[in-house]
Amino acid sequence: MLALALVLDVAAPVAAAAAAPVDPLALTLAPGIAWGYVTGDNLAPGATAALQVDVGYRTDEHSSLVAHATLGHLSGVGRDDFGRMFTYDYVPVFLAAGVRGEALKGWIWGEIALGLHLDSLARDGVRSSSSALGVGLMAGADVYHHGPDRVGVYLGIQSEVGGDSYEGLTLGVAYRR
Repeated sequence: MLALALVLDVAAPVAAAAAAPVDPLALTLAPGIAWGYVTGDNLAPGATAALQVDVGYRTDEHSSLVAHATLGHLSGVGRDDFGRMFTYDYVPVFLAAGVRGEALKGWIWGEIALGLHLDSLARDGVRSSSSALGVGLMAGADVYHHGPDRVGVYLGIQSEVGGDSYEGLTLGVAYRR
Protein backbone atom coordinates (compact mmCIF):
# COMPACT_ATOMS: atom_id res chain seq x y z
CA MET A 1 0.00 0.00 0.00
CA LEU A 2 2.91 2.33 0.76
CA ALA A 3 4.34 1.74 -2.75
CA LEU A 4 0.99 2.61 -4.32
CA ALA A 5 0.80 5.84 -2.28
CA LEU A 6 4.33 6.81 -3.40
CA VAL A 7 3.49 6.16 -7.04
CA LEU A 8 0.32 8.24 -6.77
CA ASP A 9 2.19 11.07 -5.02
CA VAL A 10 4.91 11.13 -7.73
CA ALA A 11 2.49 10.66 -10.63
CA ALA A 12 0.19 13.55 -9.66
CA PRO A 13 2.85 16.32 -10.05
CA VAL A 14 4.13 14.75 -13.27
CA ALA A 15 0.60 14.68 -14.74
CA ALA A 16 0.01 18.29 -13.62
CA ALA A 17 3.29 19.40 -15.24
CA ALA A 18 2.41 17.62 -18.48
CA ALA A 19 -0.99 19.34 -18.57
CA ALA A 20 0.50 22.83 -17.98
CA PRO A 21 -1.09 25.37 -20.32
CA VAL A 22 0.78 26.43 -23.45
CA ASP A 23 1.63 30.15 -23.69
CA PRO A 24 -0.97 31.42 -26.20
CA LEU A 25 1.26 34.16 -27.68
CA ALA A 26 3.11 33.16 -30.86
CA LEU A 27 5.67 35.77 -31.94
CA THR A 28 8.31 35.80 -34.69
CA LEU A 29 10.72 38.62 -35.52
CA ALA A 30 12.81 37.70 -38.55
CA PRO A 31 15.26 40.11 -40.18
CA GLY A 32 16.96 38.84 -43.29
CA ILE A 33 18.54 39.49 -46.64
CA ALA A 34 16.01 39.38 -49.48
CA TRP A 35 16.56 38.79 -53.18
CA GLY A 36 13.62 39.95 -55.25
CA TYR A 37 12.45 40.20 -58.81
CA VAL A 38 9.48 41.96 -60.41
CA THR A 39 8.30 40.70 -63.79
CA GLY A 40 6.42 42.95 -66.19
CA ASP A 41 8.25 46.20 -65.33
CA ASN A 42 11.75 45.52 -66.73
CA LEU A 43 13.27 45.88 -63.28
CA ALA A 44 16.63 44.32 -62.56
CA PRO A 45 16.60 41.84 -59.64
CA GLY A 46 18.03 43.20 -56.42
CA ALA A 47 18.95 42.36 -52.85
CA THR A 48 18.26 44.27 -49.66
CA ALA A 49 17.29 43.95 -46.02
CA ALA A 50 13.81 42.64 -45.19
CA LEU A 51 11.80 42.18 -42.01
CA GLN A 52 9.14 39.54 -41.36
CA VAL A 53 6.91 39.73 -38.28
CA ASP A 54 4.29 37.25 -37.06
CA VAL A 55 1.96 37.70 -34.11
CA GLY A 56 -0.51 34.99 -33.38
CA TYR A 57 -2.35 32.55 -31.20
CA ARG A 58 -0.81 29.20 -30.34
CA THR A 59 -3.58 26.61 -30.65
CA ASP A 60 -1.47 23.86 -29.08
CA GLU A 61 2.21 23.12 -28.49
CA HIS A 62 2.83 22.40 -32.21
CA SER A 63 0.69 24.88 -34.18
CA SER A 64 -0.29 28.54 -34.35
CA LEU A 65 -2.60 30.84 -36.27
CA VAL A 66 -0.67 34.01 -37.17
CA ALA A 67 -1.03 37.48 -38.66
CA HIS A 68 2.00 37.89 -40.94
CA ALA A 69 3.64 41.07 -42.25
CA THR A 70 6.72 41.44 -44.46
CA LEU A 71 8.40 44.63 -45.59
CA GLY A 72 11.17 44.79 -48.19
CA HIS A 73 12.84 47.28 -50.52
CA LEU A 74 14.53 47.05 -53.92
CA SER A 75 16.16 49.86 -55.87
CA GLY A 76 18.33 50.08 -58.92
CA VAL A 77 18.37 50.75 -62.64
CA GLY A 78 16.14 49.13 -65.27
CA ARG A 79 15.59 49.35 -69.03
CA ASP A 80 12.29 50.08 -70.72
CA ASP A 81 11.08 48.33 -73.88
CA PHE A 82 13.03 50.81 -76.02
CA GLY A 83 16.32 50.26 -74.16
CA ARG A 84 16.26 53.53 -72.21
CA MET A 85 17.63 53.38 -68.66
CA PHE A 86 15.52 54.44 -65.67
CA THR A 87 15.95 54.38 -61.89
CA TYR A 88 13.45 52.59 -59.72
CA ASP A 89 12.53 52.22 -56.07
CA TYR A 90 10.26 49.28 -55.23
CA VAL A 91 8.69 48.54 -51.82
CA PRO A 92 6.77 45.24 -51.45
CA VAL A 93 4.52 44.82 -48.41
CA PHE A 94 2.82 41.50 -47.63
CA LEU A 95 -0.03 41.38 -45.10
CA ALA A 96 -1.45 37.92 -44.57
CA ALA A 97 -3.02 35.30 -42.33
CA GLY A 98 -1.19 32.04 -41.89
CA VAL A 99 -0.61 28.83 -40.02
CA ARG A 100 2.65 27.70 -38.45
CA GLY A 101 3.60 24.20 -37.40
CA GLU A 102 6.52 22.84 -35.39
CA ALA A 103 8.23 19.47 -35.23
CA LEU A 104 11.05 17.83 -33.25
CA LYS A 105 10.12 19.64 -30.02
CA GLY A 106 9.97 22.97 -31.83
CA TRP A 107 13.47 22.81 -33.35
CA ILE A 108 12.05 22.65 -36.92
CA TRP A 109 9.18 24.89 -38.03
CA GLY A 110 7.29 25.98 -41.12
CA GLU A 111 4.62 28.47 -42.07
CA ILE A 112 2.29 29.17 -44.97
CA ALA A 113 0.54 32.54 -45.36
CA LEU A 114 -2.00 33.89 -47.82
CA GLY A 115 -3.04 37.53 -48.10
CA LEU A 116 -2.67 40.93 -49.68
CA HIS A 117 0.54 41.88 -51.50
CA LEU A 118 0.95 45.66 -51.89
CA ASP A 119 3.51 47.20 -54.25
CA SER A 120 4.81 50.74 -54.32
CA LEU A 121 6.98 51.48 -57.36
CA ALA A 122 8.72 54.71 -58.31
CA ARG A 123 10.18 54.91 -61.83
CA ASP A 124 12.30 58.02 -62.34
CA GLY A 125 10.55 59.56 -59.32
CA VAL A 126 6.97 58.89 -60.45
CA ARG A 127 5.31 56.64 -57.87
CA SER A 128 2.49 54.16 -58.51
CA SER A 129 1.00 51.38 -56.43
CA SER A 130 -0.83 48.13 -57.00
CA SER A 131 -2.11 45.14 -55.06
CA ALA A 132 -2.61 41.44 -55.69
CA LEU A 133 -3.05 38.14 -53.92
CA GLY A 134 0.17 36.95 -52.31
CA VAL A 135 1.42 33.68 -50.90
CA GLY A 136 4.37 33.11 -48.59
CA LEU A 137 6.24 30.08 -47.26
CA MET A 138 8.76 30.09 -44.43
CA ALA A 139 10.82 27.23 -43.03
CA GLY A 140 13.36 27.35 -40.26
CA ALA A 141 15.57 25.45 -37.87
CA ASP A 142 16.34 26.67 -34.38
CA VAL A 143 19.89 26.68 -33.08
CA TYR A 144 19.14 27.92 -29.54
CA HIS A 145 16.29 27.40 -27.03
CA HIS A 146 16.01 29.00 -23.61
CA GLY A 147 12.61 28.66 -21.98
CA PRO A 148 10.04 29.97 -24.48
CA ASP A 149 12.67 31.97 -26.43
CA ARG A 150 14.15 30.48 -29.61
CA VAL A 151 16.67 31.69 -32.17
CA GLY A 152 17.24 30.06 -35.53
CA VAL A 153 17.79 30.48 -39.24
CA TYR A 154 15.05 30.57 -41.85
CA LEU A 155 14.34 30.64 -45.55
CA GLY A 156 11.27 32.52 -46.82
CA ILE A 157 9.68 32.57 -50.27
CA GLN A 158 7.01 35.02 -51.39
CA SER A 159 5.15 35.29 -54.65
CA GLU A 160 2.49 37.57 -55.99
CA VAL A 161 -0.33 35.90 -57.91
CA GLY A 162 -1.26 38.20 -60.79
CA GLY A 163 -0.31 41.87 -60.93
CA ASP A 164 3.33 42.58 -61.77
CA SER A 165 4.26 39.26 -60.20
CA TYR A 166 6.82 39.89 -57.48
CA GLU A 167 8.92 36.93 -56.35
CA GLY A 168 11.22 37.13 -53.36
CA LEU A 169 13.57 34.84 -51.48
CA THR A 170 14.70 35.73 -47.97
CA LEU A 171 17.43 34.17 -45.81
CA GLY A 172 17.74 35.35 -42.25
CA VAL A 173 17.74 34.90 -38.49
CA ALA A 174 14.48 34.41 -36.59
CA TYR A 175 13.63 35.09 -32.97
CA ARG A 176 10.55 33.09 -31.98
CA ARG A 177 8.51 32.85 -28.83
